Amino acid sequence: MARYLVNELSFIDNRLVDVGAEIEFNGVPAGNLTPLDAEGEAAAAEFAQANADSADRQALAAKGGEPDAGEIDLESLARQQAAAETGDPDNGSSLA
Repeated sequence: MARYLVNELSFIDNRLVDVGAEIEFNGVPAGNLTPLDAEGEAAAAEFAQANADSADRQALAAKGGEPDAGEIDLESLARQQAAAETGDPDNGSSLA
């Protein structure tokens, strides 16, 4: 499980976590968490890329364009959705 440093008072896994705490977290990391290991770095990088891709798609849609479905990483999207729904990034799937 990935390890993170908590950057701001956060509600994680149904509990309030203070700034400076080091935690293990199996969900999708946001800006309130700094990765402390390779697994956390990978999860944070995937989350950052997904956010960038989403922003690109939103900007394109705002201009009246349509994204090419081939450019969307559907496996990454599915993992993120599963993690958001269950708190488990693998959600029992073989996508990870």
